[in-house]
Amino acid sequence: MSCFGVYSGSEEVSPSSQNGHIAQDTRLTRIAYSRTTSAALARPRNLILNGRLIEVPQEPNREHIPYIAVSYTWDPDPELVKWEGRRVTTQALALATRLTRYTSYTIWIDAICIHQDDQKAKEEELPKMADIYRGAESVVSIISGVDDRTCEAVKRGVEIMETEAYRDLVDVGDIHGCFQFATGGGNPAFAAMFQHRWWEHAWTFQEATLNPRTFLVGDAGHIVPMDDILKIVPAIRLKAASVSGPDGLTLTFGRPSSFWDSVSAMTAATTRALTLGEAIGCVWRRNASCHRTTGHSTSSSETSSKLPLQSETIRKNRVR
Repeated sequence: MSCFGVYSGSEEVSPSSQNGHIAQDTRLTRIAYSRTTSAALARPRNLILNGRLIEVPQEPNREHIPYIAVSYTWDPDPELVKWEGRRVTTQALALATRLTRYTSYTIWIDAICIHQDDQKAKEEELPKMADIYRGAESVVSIISGVDDRTCEAVKRGVEIMETEAYRDLVDVGDIHGCFQFATGGGNPAFAAMFQHRWWEHAWTFQEATLNPRTFLVGDAGHIVPMDDILKIVPAIRLKAASVSGPDGLTLTFGRPSSFWDSVSAMTAATTRALTLGEAIGCVWRRNASCHRTTGHSTSSSETSSKLPLQSETIRKNRVR
């Protein structure tokens, strides 16, 4: 299980491993991690540093600037303001302000770092987006449902799943027992996390699978490694399939069984058991199934976010 490096003041601190699990203080404080980034990856044009927009050298021989990429869902009706000579969303500015308090790294947020009023700049940056997420030191996915209860539920679930007793349940095919132990008896913290709309879009699934150091971050800075969430998903998926019935509408943590199928595909993509394209295909099929079943009428903007993506480029309808 991946642990999150933290800073306390100016001194770098490693969280206590607790047998390789999340440290007790699961709030996001200071991101501290470095790795070699391939010069072959395209670089973002702009980053945010100390509340200012900076330009990134594009030459491969120039030093790489470490950054954190942010994955989030745009507000349905974003409010735009003028900042650093460009129009940006107030939501993105608020995110940048929050994250700057927690990390000394530069930050990449699409609605700020891609000039929304410069068509040429957008055409240059959009094809880079897969590389931007791959090349980040970490990806943080903003999900308001993540709090201290979520952190404890995930930590406890992963700990239990690594015990011999749990493996015995898996060996005998005890679906209900696996679900009960992995989720703490259906802890509501999981429902609060999985009902966030971040999980509903194809592009966020891509962002989560492109970088192995992806973390879910709540409003108060609580943080959970995506790897640990995905370890628990198979137990939820099997439980959902066992209770869904022929119509597939019985909900588990507020989601139908088709949702858990697509999240499981996301898990497979992170381990390369499925290609990214195959995993995203599961998301599209889930969305189509949900719309047919519920009679939901999809808006044009929603439809465009679910169209096939070319060459792994993240084409987001939210980037205007």
